[in-house]
Amino acid sequence: MKRLYELQLTRPVPIESLYDDIIMVLKNFRNIDEEVASFLLLNMYLHVSWCLDSIMNSTVVSEASLLSLISKRNALFDELGHFFQIPLEAQGKGISRSLACRVCVILAELWCLFRKSNYNSTKVESLGYLPDSSTLGKFWKLCEQQLDISDETEDEDANKEYIEELNRDAVMIAAAKLIATGAVPKEDLAPEIISHYTMHGATVAEVVKFLIVNIRKKEEDVSDIFLKALKHAHVRYLTVVYTSNDESLSARRLKECKDLASRLSSFFVGVAARENSRNIILKIVKEGVDYAFMDVPRRLSFLTCAVINFASKLFKNDIFAMLKYLQDRTRNVNTDEDPSGWRPYLTFVESLREKSSKNEDEREVREGTTVKRGRGRPRKNPKIEGKKLFDEKSSSEEEDEINASDRDDDEENQVDEDEQVPLIQSIRASAKLRALRVARDENRQQTSRTPGVES
Repeated sequence: MKRLYELQLTRPVPIESLYDDIIMVLKNFRNIDEEVASFLLLNMYLHVSWCLDSIMNSTVVSEASLLSLISKRNALFDELGHFFQIPLEAQGKGISRSLACRVCVILAELWCLFRKSNYNSTKVESLGYLPDSSTLGKFWKLCEQQLDISDETEDEDANKEYIEELNRDAVMIAAAKLIATGAVPKEDLAPEIISHYTMHGATVAEVVKFLIVNIRKKEEDVSDIFLKALKHAHVRYLTVVYTSNDESLSARRLKECKDLASRLSSFFVGVAARENSRNIILKIVKEGVDYAFMDVPRRLSFLTCAVINFASKLFKNDIFAMLKYLQDRTRNVNTDEDPSGWRPYLTFVESLREKSSKNEDEREVREGTTVKRGRGRPRKNPKIEGKKLFDEKSSSEEEDEINASDRDDDEENQVDEDEQVPLIQSIRASAKLRALRVARDENRQQTSRTPGVES
């Protein structure tokens, strides 16, 4: 199976009868060795990809060939879906981490290959596929489990064959690619992905950053996506607080939520960015306040964990309006009855009052100076292959200017070009992964945890 996999990376191989045999093996031998199962699935995926490539490059496509490809694709979906039902490995039982990663990556690549936008209004429109929300939810749950793998576990697996295809970076790239290519709706999956922005090291953060840049190029109002991401992070924090006595984990989840808010709000640094995104910032603050007041005082920490970072970007008139809004929300509430529970609210209000009392001109000059200093400092530019999913030709200057509100048309065209990469180049992508091992080791020496990969 491994030799067949290596061969199929370079050329199409007629394995029509073998394909059916592979399905039979997977169905009848559920306890098969994980490496064997991985290569069986990989060979199925490559065969389906080559069949699709053949159809897309044919001048005449028969109904029989279409039906055959759809049947093969659906059979592969069924086998991949089987692994959603199996819990992660525990005490020698269940799906292993490497196989779970493989399932996530293959499934994401298939959804990208067969995304509906590729085939709408064509003679092969029946090839278009969109996973339902239930399947997408199961996919992300499996992805999240891989993202939460400890650094120690990744170190133990560092020398395994094909490890570049089987780590948290590959999983995040695969999930982010679904949004970048429009293979699945961004409304639910994008906030989940972005909520992990600051949780898993520099490489994963770079992937998420470029996903955000990609989304902002296509959609001006990111308030709903940002707010949902912040809510996910805050829920993770509250879950630990109210269900566990682990103070260390609680502190970590709190820091992750605050760091996420800081990183997302940094997309609106500078007077021009704040002016262009005024309504977006105001919406995040107002709806964030509403969310916090839906469960008082339990959710009030959301104000100081997340909303306060965006409130600091408000203009003076908007701050006054927000203070009045907060006053109306608490008009008939005695906050002195539970001073500890209401402390986040009081801290938030005090912060707004402090900002409103400052001279707006001084504040803008200070912000401008801060931004200028940031531009003068050279940034590290890790060679992260996953970034190419979103912007093949992006420059280091663009990375420093991700907070700018306007983008050049050339940048948008670069993203479009990436999404139009021929299918066969996508198939061959995994052959590049092994060449990244040296770069991955170099990045490990520079930072504590920054492995570079591409899926």
